Amino acid sequence: VNEGLAHASRALELDDTNPSALELRGTLRYASWYFGPEPEPEVAEALLEGAKADLRVAVLEDRSLASAYNTLSLIYYLTDEPAEANLAALYAYEADA
Repeated sequence: VNEGLAHASRALELDDTNPSALELRGTLRYASWYFGPEPEPEVAEALLEGAKADLRVAVLEDRSLASAYNTLSLIYYLTDEPAEANLAALYAYEADA
């Protein structure tokens, strides 16, 4: 996860709106939160919020990122945003080739 985050950070240094790099960083932040577990609640919340922010921008830049929508749906569900979770899941389904 850390190595992947480093790669995503380098890609985002070149282009801070690169949807693939944002998707990668968001997904890895989510994975780090999920598999952590981070003992500090503030750090754990920052990981999840950072993942959500990255994935939101990624899908705004490229609406074909089905896996980004899927992970975003999971995060919305976990953060008690059911309407957004359902909508992101629908977009994931529609974007999935």
